[in-house]
Amino acid sequence: VMRLSLVVLAACVAAVSAGTRGVPQSKQRHYDGETFTCLDGSATMPSSRVNDDFCDCEDGSDEPGTAACEGGSFFCPNVGFRGKTLPSMLVNDGVCDCCDGSDEWESGKCANTCVEEGREWREHMAERIKSVEQGASARLAYAEEGTKATAAAGEKVTEATSRIEALDRRLTDLRAERTAAEEKGKSDQLAAAAAANDAVATALGLDSLDAQALRRAFVQLARDANAKTQAEGVAKAVARAAASPQDAEAAADAIAWPGDDTTPPVAESATSTVDAEIARVQSDRDAAEADRKSAAADTVNDYGPDSAFYPLKGKCFEISITQYTYKICPFVDAKQDFTSLGKFSGWQEGSDHSVMLFTDGQSCWNGPARSMTVSFECGSEDKVLAVDEPSKCAYSSRMSTPAACDANAAKALRLELNEPPAAAEPAPEGAAKDEL
Repeated sequence: VMRLSLVVLAACVAAVSAGTRGVPQSKQRHYDGETFTCLDGSATMPSSRVNDDFCDCEDGSDEPGTAACEGGSFFCPNVGFRGKTLPSMLVNDGVCDCCDGSDEWESGKCANTCVEEGREWREHMAERIKSVEQGASARLAYAEEGTKATAAAGEKVTEATSRIEALDRRLTDLRAERTAAEEKGKSDQLAAAAAANDAVATALGLDSLDAQALRRAFVQLARDANAKTQAEGVAKAVARAAASPQDAEAAADAIAWPGDDTTPPVAESATSTVDAEIARVQSDRDAAEADRKSAAADTVNDYGPDSAFYPLKGKCFEISITQYTYKICPFVDAKQDFTSLGKFSGWQEGSDHSVMLFTDGQSCWNGPARSMTVSFECGSEDKVLAVDEPSKCAYSSRMSTPAACDANAAKALRLELNEPPAAAEPAPEGAAKDEL
């Protein structure tokens, strides 16, 4: 097999002994013949003026193998790997741009590394395809999880809203019940006070006194202000007003004053029971509101067209670069150690859910507020791949995740990998043009 490969490679190299330098096979027909017409049609000239290191065509197409024309292009055959087109101004600049070294044909300083690079590229592509296919498979589970979770969140919002409405009605009824109980309690207290007053009036014998007697009683009460107690003074005044001074002491002892054990006790607060029920129902309502708010977040956040990014919610991913540790929490925030790089503010417009934005982070000294963009690419695992700071306090990062995978991407990579290596292109003109 090795011998056959070497034979094939030797044949490919030998095949480049004909044709125009720097021109791909697809365009060689334009350079055959005794004359050449610029590809833009601007001029026609003898074919001997092609690659003569002098620019004759406005589009530079007469100098595909030299650096004479600023706008020209040079094609590297790169036999064994992949052909490559580069600006012709890079030809013979001392830098090896083509793996076959054909861009430095004048010095011949560049070794042909196409076979080795081709092998490494194909190995890389095989690993990449494997990762993309695994990611595409995992994405199905991601989308299923996200779809179920967002649907469940919608149901939770509906259920919590119904609970809240029912609890609000219950609270309205309880508050009305409390108001009624409070009014009844006040009424009962007033009635109890009136009954106590009637008992005192009866004990004093006030009902038997006419206006003149009551007048004399209170006048006497004022005169007896220095009596041992107010009760005794009132009793004596009433007794005198009733023309029964000898009964004054007995009357004072017989009075049942408010606050005595004989006074009807004031009932416990009529609202205490309903107050406890209101507190319990309000607690239930607060819990239902918290449930609704939590579930609503899952219905408001944009997790992609099929919610494939939902599994990233509630997770954080880190990467350490030099002395810093970067922490990215999708749909929440991003940090550099303890410094905020911004809070999640949505998806970049036009990114088709491939670039997440974090804005309004901690302000830089004498600079703007920090921010970060997170570009997602297909991968078999959720992982931060890189972080950079392309401009002051504006960070960019790359993350791999199955959520960013597309089944068609693996097919495209397979097609790219299965393309045959660059076939031998017709080679530069021979010694007749003295450019080998």
